[in-house]
Amino acid sequence: MTDPAEELAQQVTERVVDLVVSALDINELVARIDLNALLSRIDLDALLAHADLNALLARVDVNVLVNQVDLNAVLARVDVNALLDQVDVNDLVSRVDIEALVQNTDLGAVIATSTGGVATEVLDAARSQAVAP
Repeated sequence: MTDPAEELAQQVTERVVDLVVSALDINELVARIDLNALLSRIDLDALLAHADLNALLARVDVNVLVNQVDLNAVLARVDVNALLDQVDVNDLVSRVDIEALVQNTDLGAVIATSTGGVATEVLDAARSQAVAP
Protein backbone atom coordinates (compact mmCIF):
# COMPACT_ATOMS: atom_id res chain seq x y z
CA MET A 1 0.00 0.00 0.00
CA THR A 2 1.13 3.48 -0.73
CA ASP A 3 1.48 6.14 1.87
CA PRO A 4 -1.63 8.40 1.90
CA ALA A 5 0.57 11.51 2.23
CA GLU A 6 2.58 10.48 -0.84
CA GLU A 7 -0.60 9.85 -2.81
CA LEU A 8 -1.97 13.25 -1.76
CA ALA A 9 1.31 14.92 -2.73
CA GLN A 10 1.17 13.23 -6.14
CA GLN A 11 -2.41 14.45 -6.72
CA VAL A 12 -1.52 17.99 -5.64
CA THR A 13 1.52 18.00 -7.94
CA GLU A 14 -0.54 16.81 -10.91
CA ARG A 15 -3.17 19.47 -10.20
CA VAL A 16 -0.54 22.23 -9.93
CA VAL A 17 1.09 21.11 -13.20
CA ASP A 18 -2.34 21.10 -14.90
CA LEU A 19 -3.05 24.62 -13.64
CA VAL A 20 0.35 25.94 -14.76
CA VAL A 21 0.11 24.31 -18.20
CA SER A 22 -3.43 25.60 -18.79
CA ALA A 23 -2.32 29.10 -17.76
CA LEU A 24 0.63 29.15 -20.20
CA ASP A 25 0.33 31.01 -23.48
CA ILE A 26 1.99 28.56 -25.89
CA ASN A 27 2.25 31.18 -28.64
CA GLU A 28 4.12 33.49 -26.26
CA LEU A 29 6.49 30.69 -25.28
CA VAL A 30 7.21 29.81 -28.91
CA ALA A 31 7.78 33.49 -29.73
CA ARG A 32 10.50 33.60 -27.07
CA ILE A 33 12.44 30.70 -28.54
CA ASP A 34 15.55 31.62 -30.52
CA LEU A 35 15.10 29.22 -33.43
CA ASN A 36 18.56 29.94 -34.82
CA ALA A 37 20.15 28.95 -31.53
CA LEU A 38 17.96 25.86 -31.34
CA LEU A 39 18.71 24.80 -34.92
CA SER A 40 22.45 25.39 -34.45
CA ARG A 41 22.41 22.64 -31.79
CA ILE A 42 20.92 20.06 -34.18
CA ASP A 43 23.29 17.66 -35.91
CA LEU A 44 21.76 17.63 -39.39
CA ASP A 45 24.00 14.80 -40.58
CA ALA A 46 22.79 12.58 -37.75
CA LEU A 47 19.20 13.62 -38.42
CA LEU A 48 19.48 12.89 -42.15
CA ALA A 49 21.13 9.54 -41.44
CA HIS A 50 17.81 8.45 -39.92
CA ALA A 51 15.64 9.97 -42.66
CA ASP A 52 14.17 7.86 -45.46
CA LEU A 53 15.12 10.13 -48.36
CA ASN A 54 13.35 7.91 -50.91
CA ALA A 55 10.09 8.27 -48.99
CA LEU A 56 10.66 12.01 -48.75
CA LEU A 57 11.37 12.34 -52.48
CA ALA A 58 8.30 10.22 -53.29
CA ARG A 59 6.21 12.96 -51.67
CA VAL A 60 7.75 15.73 -53.81
CA ASP A 61 5.52 17.04 -56.60
CA VAL A 62 8.05 17.14 -59.42
CA ASN A 63 5.79 19.29 -61.61
CA VAL A 64 5.68 22.02 -58.96
CA LEU A 65 9.45 21.73 -58.56
CA VAL A 66 10.10 21.99 -62.30
CA ASN A 67 7.78 24.99 -62.57
CA GLN A 68 10.14 26.78 -60.17
CA VAL A 69 13.14 26.20 -62.46
CA ASP A 70 14.28 28.99 -64.78
CA LEU A 71 14.86 26.93 -67.94
CA ASN A 72 16.60 29.82 -69.70
CA ALA A 73 19.16 29.95 -66.89
CA VAL A 74 19.67 26.18 -67.09
CA LEU A 75 20.05 26.22 -70.87
CA ALA A 76 22.46 29.15 -70.66
CA ARG A 77 24.79 26.87 -68.71
CA VAL A 78 24.70 24.11 -71.34
CA ASP A 79 27.77 23.80 -73.54
CA VAL A 80 25.96 23.13 -76.83
CA ASN A 81 29.17 22.33 -78.71
CA ALA A 82 30.14 19.68 -76.15
CA LEU A 83 26.61 18.29 -76.35
CA LEU A 84 26.70 18.14 -80.16
CA ASP A 85 30.12 16.45 -80.05
CA GLN A 86 28.38 13.52 -78.37
CA VAL A 87 25.68 13.20 -81.05
CA ASP A 88 26.11 10.37 -83.57
CA VAL A 89 24.99 12.25 -86.69
CA ASN A 90 24.92 9.09 -88.82
CA ASP A 91 22.61 7.41 -86.33
CA LEU A 92 20.44 10.53 -86.21
CA VAL A 93 20.15 10.72 -90.00
CA SER A 94 19.40 7.00 -90.25
CA ARG A 95 16.27 7.63 -88.17
CA VAL A 96 14.89 10.20 -90.64
CA ASP A 97 12.11 8.87 -92.88
CA ILE A 98 13.35 10.34 -96.17
CA GLU A 99 10.27 9.22 -98.14
CA ALA A 100 7.92 10.96 -95.70
CA LEU A 101 10.15 14.04 -95.76
CA VAL A 102 10.02 14.21 -99.57
CA GLN A 103 6.25 13.61 -99.61
CA ASN A 104 5.67 16.43 -97.12
CA THR A 105 7.95 18.88 -98.92
CA ASP A 106 6.53 21.23 -101.54
CA LEU A 107 9.40 20.85 -103.99
CA GLY A 108 7.83 23.38 -106.38
CA ALA A 109 7.91 26.04 -103.69
CA VAL A 110 11.50 25.16 -102.78
CA ILE A 111 12.60 25.41 -106.42
CA ALA A 112 10.65 28.65 -106.93
CA THR A 113 12.16 30.18 -103.82
CA SER A 114 15.72 29.17 -104.68
CA THR A 115 15.48 30.19 -108.34
CA GLY A 116 13.47 33.31 -107.48
CA GLY A 117 16.52 34.74 -105.77
CA VAL A 118 18.66 34.03 -108.84
CA ALA A 119 16.04 35.55 -111.17
CA THR A 120 15.87 38.68 -109.04
CA GLU A 121 19.64 39.06 -109.19
CA VAL A 122 19.64 38.65 -112.99
CA LEU A 123 16.86 41.25 -113.39
CA ASP A 124 18.67 43.67 -111.07
CA ALA A 125 21.90 43.23 -113.08
CA ALA A 126 20.07 43.73 -116.37
CA ARG A 127 18.34 46.89 -115.08
CA SER A 128 21.59 48.36 -113.83
CA GLN A 129 23.27 47.73 -117.21
CA ALA A 130 20.33 49.24 -119.06
CA VAL A 131 20.55 52.41 -116.97
CA ALA A 132 24.34 52.69 -117.27
CA PRO A 133 25.59 54.75 -120.32
